[in-house]
Amino acid sequence: MSKKLFGCLSFLLMVFFTLGTALGASGKISEETSACIECHASIHPGIVADWKESRMSRITPGEALKTSEIERRISVKDVPKKLADVVVGCAECHTINPEKHGDTFEHEGYQAHIVVTPQDCATCHPVEATQYSENLMSHAYANLNENPVYQDLAETINGMQVFQDMKTVYKKPDPGTCADSCNFCHGTKVDAVGVKTLDTDFGEMKLPILTGWPNQGVGRINPDKSKGSCTACHTRHRFSIQMAIQGLRGKQAWKYLLLRWKGLGLRSGSVESRNRFLGSNLCCLSYQPCHKWGR
Repeated sequence: MSKKLFGCLSFLLMVFFTLGTALGASGKISEETSACIECHASIHPGIVADWKESRMSRITPGEALKTSEIERRISVKDVPKKLADVVVGCAECHTINPEKHGDTFEHEGYQAHIVVTPQDCATCHPVEATQYSENLMSHAYANLNENPVYQDLAETINGMQVFQDMKTVYKKPDPGTCADSCNFCHGTKVDAVGVKTLDTDFGEMKLPILTGWPNQGVGRINPDKSKGSCTACHTRHRFSIQMAIQGLRGKQAWKYLLLRWKGLGLRSGSVESRNRFLGSNLCCLSYQPCHKWGR
C-alpha cells in the first residue's frame, strides 16, 4: 500500500470516528451545527469532543424549561422557537446576532462570527448576563487601561528599562506584551480591522483580522460592544459551572462553598438566592493568581 493511499485512508478513518463521537451527543443537533461538525470534527477534534461532554450537547433549551426552576441552568423564560428543540451547538452560538458583531463574516453560506460574547449568551442566560454587566470584573479593561495610576504601574512592570541621554528610562511595553500580561485577565479590546485570505485544506477562505484576539479576559471589549467573557470562568467548550467554581483551588473551592452554603442556611432556596450566593463567593476564587486575599 502506497504512503499516499495509507495517508488518505488514515484521514478518512479519523474523520469517521471523530464525527461519530461528536454526533454521539444525546440531544437533537440542528442542520447548521451538523454542517459545522462535518468539517471541524477533523480539524478541531478536541473542541468537538469537549462540547460533546457539555450539558449543552445533551439537553435542549426547551427540555430545560420543563425542569423545576431551581434545577435549570438557563434563566430565560421563553426560548426562541428556532433554538428550543435543538441542543446548543456551534451554529447556535457562532451565528446568533450577526448584525451586532463587527467580526461577522460569510463562512460556507452562513453569517458567522468568531467571538461569542455575553450578549450572545444572554439569549438563554439573560439574568446572569445582566448580573455580570453590573459586576466589577466586567469593567476590568477600562479600570486598568483608562486609569493613569494603574497604567503607570502596568507600564513600569511590563516596560523595559533602557539607558538614554545619560539616564535610565522606561520604554513603554508593546500591545502584545500587555495582552499577554495584565490584559490576559483584565481583557483586551477586540476589533475587526480587515480581512485576510488563507489557503486551507478546504480551499481559500476569507477570515476577519482581529486585534487583541485570542483573549478570554473578564473585562474584554467585544466586537458587538459588550463587555466581558463568560468563558473566563466557564471555559470552552464545556462551559460547566463546576469548572468555574473549581478554578485553581479544585476540591477546596467546592468544600469552601459547601460550608458557607450550609452555614448560611441556604441548603435550599430560590434561583435568585443561589445565584446571589455563588456570585458573591466566586469572585474571591477567581483572581487569586495576581491579587491575593486581603492585599
